[in-house]
Amino acid sequence: MYLLSRSSYDQAAALIRADPAYADLTRTQYATALDWLVFMKLVADSEQGFVLIGRAAQSAPGSFARVLLGATLQKAQPPWLAEADSYVSKPDDMPSDLAHVANALGLPEEEAVLTVRQVHRKIDLAERARIGLAGESALMLLLNTVAPGSARHVALQSDGLGYDIELSDGRAVWHLEVKSTNRRGRLVIFLSRHEYEIAQLDPAWRLVTIGLTEDGTIGAVGTVPTAVLVTKAPADNTATARWESARYTLGPQDIVGGLPFLDLEIPVTPPGRFDWMPS
Repeated sequence: MYLLSRSSYDQAAALIRADPAYADLTRTQYATALDWLVFMKLVADSEQGFVLIGRAAQSAPGSFARVLLGATLQKAQPPWLAEADSYVSKPDDMPSDLAHVANALGLPEEEAVLTVRQVHRKIDLAERARIGLAGESALMLLLNTVAPGSARHVALQSDGLGYDIELSDGRAVWHLEVKSTNRRGRLVIFLSRHEYEIAQLDPAWRLVTIGLTEDGTIGAVGTVPTAVLVTKAPADNTATARWESARYTLGPQDIVGGLPFLDLEIPVTPPGRFDWMPS
């Protein structure tokens, strides 16, 4: 990668063949490494020969080790990566496979942890958006099956309302903010400042939690009282700072099973393996 950032592929290949500094690996090993970089979409074969592409082409040579680690994590997605926000916050927390790869790349432990955090955030944002839409769609299907035409998926038209679904149960109109997860062991939700303020101002606002099964159907559904959100919210420093997004970890004591505020008979699947749901 360093050679391709400074010269053409033909020049880089000639240097590897002729310069003793590159004799620590065989030509076969270099060829295998090149194939791997192509597979990782960091290098591509062009009319000018092999060239750096994507983030590799945009990064300084001194950043290549982090680029390689980040690409490897995104491709491999080891099981611990989904929980890295909670379990990998400092070098002492590094899983053995991460430490091994970082050492092989000559990457300091602090930079390895920083790379993990960045990759986790990128993957987590995309996954949260996918799971969030799936949960909203599943709840829409459930509500309109029980009471056809009762629910509107307003978040598809505007994300500035502070809620996702507008629902009429024949007695009242409700504004449902939906937080969904396919994680079984814990429930982590993210609440924007706008959603939090709407929750306090709008008496029709309710936070609904959805646990999705492997096939995208609802496996658990509950309601988080607004008082719980207020109690657990971060505190502003009124003079200098205020929070704009909060991360909540919720347990069974924070959730009411089902949708008890509705004047509708909603079939609620038993929580099963969703440990965060009240039994």
